[in-house]
Amino acid sequence: MEFACIDPSAPCVDDDDVTVDMVENCGYVSGIGNGWCDRNNNKEECGYDGGDCCSCTCQSAYDDDYSCSSEYGYFDCQDPTASCFGEGTTGSDDFSFHDDYQPMSYEFLSWEETESLPTVVDAVEVGTKTEVGVSATAHDVRPGSSGDDVGCGEVGGLGCTATNTRDGIVSDIESRWSCATSLVPDEGPCQIEFTFAEPQNIVDIQVAFWNDNERVSTLEVHVNGELTHTHESYDDTFNTLGVTATEASTVMLESVALLSDEWISLLEVQIFVTP
Repeated sequence: MEFACIDPSAPCVDDDDVTVDMVENCGYVSGIGNGWCDRNNNKEECGYDGGDCCSCTCQSAYDDDYSCSSEYGYFDCQDPTASCFGEGTTGSDDFSFHDDYQPMSYEFLSWEETESLPTVVDAVEVGTKTEVGVSATAHDVRPGSSGDDVGCGEVGGLGCTATNTRDGIVSDIESRWSCATSLVPDEGPCQIEFTFAEPQNIVDIQVAFWNDNERVSTLEVHVNGELTHTHESYDDTFNTLGVTATEASTVMLESVALLSDEWISLLEVQIFVTP
């Protein structure tokens, strides 16, 4: 069990790997020390991601063959106190479980180059204004129809990754993010997070769900780490979430009450901000 005491009145405050300062200054603190290197937390104020980014200090909390492995993740040791400090970046970006470690930027394509996407009056898609990072707690690694399976893409590819929600493609069901709680460590919730290089004023968020004309998916919307809205999908077209926010740096969508045999699948996520 991992503790992260942030109660200022508790005598053990800051005794744990995740401190008060980390909660305030680091992104995705629940991933610190989980055996997967998160390049956003690979800095001194975040404890160099709890040692996850150095092969000599990484200690996984899970009994598996994936975490703390350069085959499924990567190492980039920046901790000067580690014996392997300065080792070159090792591993692959073809991650099987955690999208946190994929390249954090993407090239936003306007709808003229892909297909018709929704628009909002007096607003622009956030990708036209600032760099957007995408991460997720897990994703479906299975290939798609080319491999006679129900996932995404070619055999040996990345599968249904979080970055698929930002590629401007809605009509191709193999361009989606899919997640099940069985893929998440300790069967936690499926989460997908969007991080902005510069704070933005959000006017609207629209999400295209896959197959939600046959089911209902429930998402909690967190802005800057705070729960702001709960949404139940109403079909498989773009759903308007009705979310507005000022000075937003992160948007996180979290699945709610997924059964063990259920999936959450998002084709595209459009975040509209003031010009």
